[in-house]
Amino acid sequence: MSALTRKLLKTILGVMLLSVIPIGVFASSPLYQGKEFAKETKKLSKKLKEEKWQVYDSNQPLDVAIKNYYLKLEKGNLQSLTVEAVGNNEHVALQKAQHRANAQYAAQQEMYVSRDVNITVSNEVVDEVKSCSEFDQTVQTKVDQKIRSLRPEVTLIRKISNAKVEVKMFFLISKE
Repeated sequence: MSALTRKLLKTILGVMLLSVIPIGVFASSPLYQGKEFAKETKKLSKKLKEEKWQVYDSNQPLDVAIKNYYLKLEKGNLQSLTVEAVGNNEHVALQKAQHRANAQYAAQQEMYVSRDVNITVSNEVVDEVKSCSEFDQTVQTKVDQKIRSLRPEVTLIRKISNAKVEVKMFFLISKE
């Protein structure tokens, strides 16, 4: 089996697995209506406040930030991505969390993007390695373009024991 055929089969298998196995971190929140939505967001905000979380780099109160995040999630064709990280200071924890989000998002996007990348391969391809390389390079370029636009909707921060800082980032990602 050629390298190109293996790569294409691997991509197809990955897409099939993604359509069968739900990825928990990208699962959308359940739909809430009226009072139930307000009750759930208030309950979550209360839990986060009890755990000493604060909104980072914003004047919004925690309950308003959480409510706005879930309102946007419910209104649009969006998915949720939440990542956490711990560091010795704010800067390190924020960088770790952003890196984790990029890695998780890239893994998810690579499967979707590779499905959309079209490289014409004829039966008489002489250099299959070059075609495989072009395919990989095109997929990587498209994934990199998508990652650059990944910004947290809400960032929470709290100090934990031993002078460590914990960060929790909430992202909204288009389902398309």
